[in-house]
Amino acid sequence: MNCPFLNNNKFPPCLALQSHKWGYLKDFLNDKPKSGQQLSIIHKIKCLNFDGKNINIDKDKCINCLFCLLNCPNNLISVSKDLVLSERCSEFIKEKDTNLDQEYLNSFFKGKIISQPKGKLLQNFTEIDETENISIWGASIFNFLSKEEKPRLGLEIKMIIKARDRGGRLDICLLSKDLLFAIETKVSFKKMVQENRYVSQMIAYKEEIKNNLEELKLNNIKDLELLLIDGNESDLLFTDHEECTSRVGGQSDIFYNNLIEHELFFISAKAIWALSLKKLFEDNKKYCLENVLGKIMKKGIYGLTTAGVIQKKDKLEVIPLDYFL
Repeated sequence: MNCPFLNNNKFPPCLALQSHKWGYLKDFLNDKPKSGQQLSIIHKIKCLNFDGKNINIDKDKCINCLFCLLNCPNNLISVSKDLVLSERCSEFIKEKDTNLDQEYLNSFFKGKIISQPKGKLLQNFTEIDETENISIWGASIFNFLSKEEKPRLGLEIKMIIKARDRGGRLDICLLSKDLLFAIETKVSFKKMVQENRYVSQMIAYKEEIKNNLEELKLNNIKDLELLLIDGNESDLLFTDHEECTSRVGGQSDIFYNNLIEHELFFISAKAIWALSLKKLFEDNKKYCLENVLGKIMKKGIYGLTTAGVIQKKDKLEVIPLDYFL
């Protein structure tokens, strides 16, 4: 997962995700890393060139993943109204340079799934590989969304599942003071339901995380486990929603029955993409990871898409995110 370009001056290290390699979950919780590492997806997309001094964004290859924008120190990359990114690192910028359409930002989490510029290209990239693509991209977004300047971050953290007498791996872990986010990535809803492992995985991970926290006497840490799911966002909606596209074979009903029975929570890849823009250009405290998930990950709430928060009282509904914030 280390970016090879960082070692031969073909890539600016300031745009890489800074992380650590960890052995097992106990090592992560005890803050005992094995080594440091720098992660990136830019060299795989080939969307950016570096001449040793300045960067140049290839707009024909840009997929609006926001990796460069969110990892750039102080986010010094300009954003046009239609989300075209332009390099500005060689210039002094007093304020964030953006003309991003406010009407577009206002449409996020308001009842309907949003369209994403070049969304299919981003989706095609993140759907390819869980560990090399969506996990690194997702970790970068979660890292930016945290209110902490340097939250503890790890990928592919091993754990021993005692109840199943086997090992497991947490795709993304982020610790922000007393909140532990454990994230299992899935490249798409369709592949997730075909594999049919997500329920057993999440149950086992929840139990083992709690065992580790108790054993280490870290009773002050609250653990939040969630599924990060890419692919067609409309597949993640419940059957009665007009935009739902997973009714065939009762897939949506089965998915929500599992979420409700086992109290699981998911967030779409596009939702964290949208949330990062809200945090960057509207309110970095209101839309930070800890505030958003800290308030909506509770009993009766099962997911977050760009349409909004999915909650069940008398029936499943999509509620605007700001209602909870």
